[in-house]
Amino acid sequence: QTGAFEVLMVRRHPDISFAGGAYVFPGGKVDLKDKTLTDTAIREANEEIGIQNHELEIMGYLDICMTGTDYLIAPVIALSSNKFEPVIDKREVNSLFTIPLSFINNVNNLELHTKIFNGVKRNFFVYNYMNYFIWGATARILKDFNEKVLT
Repeated sequence: QTGAFEVLMVRRHPDISFAGGAYVFPGGKVDLKDKTLTDTAIREANEEIGIQNHELEIMGYLDICMTGTDYLIAPVIALSSNKFEPVIDKREVNSLFTIPLSFINNVNNLELHTKIFNGVKRNFFVYNYMNYFIWGATARILKDFNEKVLT
């Protein structure tokens, strides 16, 4: 039942050098103290939005996704209760929002756009949810989640 669940996302602070102002998932770069990619995901989510390890149930992983700027993203899927009280790090995160899984699960909400980036014609996926323009790697990860988990 997708209607009961939501995907938690953040808007990066506009002054951040990588993905500033973009609508993305909590997360970030691997730190030397991280033993696994799951450790990275949990640590970064804690730093950015205050969620604690004990508030998460790791459900699995999606395929590694490469961004248009050659970063690799290893998506970790986790469940949290709706009792989670966010504590936003305003240096990294501008705001937090959720998207119903039912919206992601509706293929009519997935758009394919074409644009010229640095002289190269590129196709990319977009989810337009309310006033959130979610595109690129983030939209591909949502699409992958829908295809592998929701359908």
